[in-house]
Amino acid sequence: MLFEPRLWDNPRLILQENDYYVKRLVEDTLGKIIVIWLAATTTVYSLKK
Repeated sequence: MLFEPRLWDNPRLILQENDYYVKRLVEDTLGKIIVIWLAATTTVYSLKK
């Protein structure tokens, strides 16, 4: 990706493409955190019963 000449010609293109990947990364990370949090709270709740 970084070695494509068109990206070096247009820095804004780099930012746009990286922005997309960063958003995807953040969404994936938040999704995993929420799933882990739900699993942990469910486990704790069922252990307390």
